[in-house]
Amino acid sequence: MLESTKVPALTRAIEILNLIGRIGSCSAATIIAELGIPKSTVYLLLGELKKQRFISMDNQDNYCLWTKLVELAGFMTILTEEMVRAFPNAILNIHPG
Repeated sequence: MLESTKVPALTRAIEILNLIGRIGSCSAATIIAELGIPKSTVYLLLGELKKQRFISMDNQDNYCLWTKLVELAGFMTILTEEMVRAFPNAILNIHPG
């Protein structure tokens, strides 16, 4: 349940990220049931988290954590097209995915 907060939407979004991080990919129904957040709110938050690349959908249409979290942790940088063109055949993608 949502504790007292001045920014409830942000708190709920973080709760969603924490839940997915803890249990792995899951459905919206699981998020709704586990966190007790209203269905409409969950879908709005999931849409925005997906748009911002914090989450994505897996091949079973479950929500999973995505690349933005890795970027923010400093372990990945998205290169611009200009950078890639400046170093043809010199950039190696070592991401396991």
